[in-house]
Amino acid sequence: MKKRIKKGFTLVELIVVMAIFSILMVAVMALTGPVQRLFQKTALAEKTYSYANNIQLYLQGKLEYAEDVYVGTTDKLDFNGVNGVDDEDIAKLVETFRKEHFENTVTYDGNKANYMKGNIHVIKLCNSDTKLKSGEEVPRGQIIHRVYGFTSNIPISSTSAYTETADLNKAFFDAVDSVYNYNYALGSSNLKVVKMPPDSDLDDAAKAKIDRDVVYRALDKDIEDSPTGISATTLAVSIVLDKKDTGSIDIPAFGSQKACRAFASPVSVQIANLPLTNIAIRENHSSSPKGVKRPMMEAEGDPVKLQGDGAVGYAVSCDKYASSTFDFQNDIYFVYAYTDEMY
Repeated sequence: MKKRIKKGFTLVELIVVMAIFSILMVAVMALTGPVQRLFQKTALAEKTYSYANNIQLYLQGKLEYAEDVYVGTTDKLDFNGVNGVDDEDIAKLVETFRKEHFENTVTYDGNKANYMKGNIHVIKLCNSDTKLKSGEEVPRGQIIHRVYGFTSNIPISSTSAYTETADLNKAFFDAVDSVYNYNYALGSSNLKVVKMPPDSDLDDAAKAKIDRDVVYRALDKDIEDSPTGISATTLAVSIVLDKKDTGSIDIPAFGSQKACRAFASPVSVQIANLPLTNIAIRENHSSSPKGVKRPMMEAEGDPVKLQGDGAVGYAVSCDKYASSTFDFQNDIYFVYAYTDEMY
């Protein structure tokens, strides 16, 4: 009877096989690593596009059919020079809007002319943390919507009533995957690699935040301190999303580079073009850049007449209340009204 000889792997053979497997694993990781990073970047791009696109759609929905529009920034709206842009400043801006477009305008109820009533809206794009009038904390990136009711012959003041809401869903900021900062600037621009100043030019907070191993980018118009380039036909907002854990840093001027907001990678920018459709259609039928002429009466019982050229403000005002240069330091304001809310 023959004996069966059991055969197995020798230690040398096992070591050789393990070495081969190790080499194969390294090769597989080398191949899958870039693919995994590509998927991560794609997921980030899709997520940031979704957030930015929702903000763009929000702004377009609010402004597309506006009757008239003011565009403003923080640095030009602090009329009283106290506490930045406060309720008194906003009320003054809204009152100017009312007076330029609706002063003493009237509607007709079938029996007599009555002073017109309606709403004036104010949208604020927040580039810093703030609070609602209720005291609720509002994070940077939120959009605050304020509405004043008006009567055309009554001035609006800092004591005038208004409603105020934070319009972006809290999920933008509180959800598990809401890991982004939101930054707004008037005009359109592109991301560009930016040089970071030496530590000697930075304060302690900035020095602690900068990671010298990370690539930082900024928008070219911010680096160059260029004009925003906005007008009635080129109104746009640059929406920049960067990761909260890396964040942005406002850096001082350095060499030929102007002061700007630098964003650590990964960062994404989307341009929200804001076509003012209602105003554009109206201007196709009139060469005047002014708003709609409406019937008005100086005092109760006076004859009704049409507003004169000098009694109607511009349909779109971009340069009077808005900074001329590209800047992330300013909050952005839009003041507007709708015809279908007037009665």
